[in-house]
Amino acid sequence: MRRTNIYLDDATITHLDRLAGAQGVSRAEVVREMVEAGLANQDRDEQHDLRQLDITFGMAREIQFHREGGSARDIHLDEMWAL
Repeated sequence: MRRTNIYLDDATITHLDRLAGAQGVSRAEVVREMVEAGLANQDRDEQHDLRQLDITFGMAREIQFHREGGSARDIHLDEMWAL
């Protein structure tokens, strides 16, 4: 384990101290647990999001959109929607 320093505002430190006191651990332990959980959830959340996109992709093809004008962007979007 390596030592690191971070800057936190007073309200955050107070909150961390309350959590640490309630859990009977140090402030540093609470911060370590939160960082580890955040990093672990980042990968899981990204994978979950990608799975949901795969599952739902193309489900609303029957919805018709009416666009005003015929800009290149609108034409491109219409072509992509039709794929």
